[in-house]
Amino acid sequence: MRKILLLVMIHELLRPVRSVNGVIWDKKLQDFVPIFSIPAFAAVNNELLSQSRGEEIYDFQGRIVRFSYYEEKNLINSIGNGTRITGIIGEIWNILSEYLNFTIKPILTNEKSTGASDPDGIFRTGLLKYIADNETDVISRMEAHSKRLTITQMTMPLWKAEYRLYIEREVRHVPTWMVKLFSKRVWQAVLITYLLLSMCSYLSHKVETKIMLKKLQTGLNDHFFYNFGMICGQSFFPSSSTRSSRIIELWLGLFSCLIRTAFSALLIGYMTQTTFTPPFKDIESLLDNTSYKILTLNGSIPNIIIERGTTPTYKKILDMKRYIVMNTIEEMYTKICTSNNPYTIFESEDLKKARGMYFCRLNPVGIPLFYSWIVPGISKTFTHRRSIDIGMLKLYEVGFIKLLKHRWIESKNVEKESLNVTEPIILEQVYLTLMIFIGGLLISFIILLFENIIFYCKIKKIS
Repeated sequence: MRKILLLVMIHELLRPVRSVNGVIWDKKLQDFVPIFSIPAFAAVNNELLSQSRGEEIYDFQGRIVRFSYYEEKNLINSIGNGTRITGIIGEIWNILSEYLNFTIKPILTNEKSTGASDPDGIFRTGLLKYIADNETDVISRMEAHSKRLTITQMTMPLWKAEYRLYIEREVRHVPTWMVKLFSKRVWQAVLITYLLLSMCSYLSHKVETKIMLKKLQTGLNDHFFYNFGMICGQSFFPSSSTRSSRIIELWLGLFSCLIRTAFSALLIGYMTQTTFTPPFKDIESLLDNTSYKILTLNGSIPNIIIERGTTPTYKKILDMKRYIVMNTIEEMYTKICTSNNPYTIFESEDLKKARGMYFCRLNPVGIPLFYSWIVPGISKTFTHRRSIDIGMLKLYEVGFIKLLKHRWIESKNVEKESLNVTEPIILEQVYLTLMIFIGGLLISFIILLFENIIFYCKIKKIS
């Protein structure tokens, strides 16, 4: 009797574990032996293995599998009035149907979300309602969540998705490009060289006039003025310049030529340089530092976690009334792309990438807020789920899912800004240059005004 009870207990323990490394004490040999070397235990193990293998290699024999879905661009697309499916998820299930010999019966629904349970645990909306009412065997896509295990079975994950905030990026040109053309140390070196050459020019001129017993007609400020003009490409030698000072002016001209050549080489690149400063990095900074409002799709995971206030941060969103629920994707994208008010979309990365260019270009901002495994939802009443898992694993092994993901999701991604697009120069790019010119013009006008006033006063005194 004890042996039978022990056999039953080990059978119950081995059913979920499938252990092959267990040992048991053999009284005859007075030693531990592998548990499956005993015929009774070996028979139990063989029975469990045969059941498992039967599930893994089960032939559905053309059995109809009801597949409920709603269209999601490039993830699950309908063909022939919903009678056939394509897209990455559609292609995966088409391949599985051929490999496992079952027939897919696509059911195109009017739902626009996966759905969520009520506080009492009943699913009344979304695709999960079809599983709860036993109207389907499989739903196309859902986020893995423990509360959904009451009516579904989790299969091998399709991929892991991150949930982020997306905004319409506002790119601005760098207004200080003229200053940033050279580094701080280069500007310092240019200034020191200019001062040294100007001092040398002045000293050489002064020494030569003393030797030649001539009167010094240009002062230090004149040399600074003329040499600055040379660096700016406006060469002018005073008539009183001596031969020695002109040699220094020649070196100053060569130095000016090198500076202007380097400046011109980098000019176009820096003039067209743009910058993007993220307005926030997470929900906390969004709420505290910006006026952005969050848009979510009704029935989506972001919508559910915000409305249920799963964390203090999500409760804060509701308290500050910075949250809007949209019924359709079209409404959500129309609002963010056409409104003058700042909005951000909170959604899954795979949906965003697969959708491609939709109304306008949206880019991720900040850090991912959370991650979720994306799985097909299979009804609790569906038998031989393990065969689906094995088929999915085979697709992973041969690289089909990676290939399909690149074709239907990654290749559609338009988050990065387009490069090598020729655009006209706008006022924002050159307004600093114009401001310098206008500033110089005003200073010149003020100096001219003072000179005229002084001249007028002197004439009045003389008269």
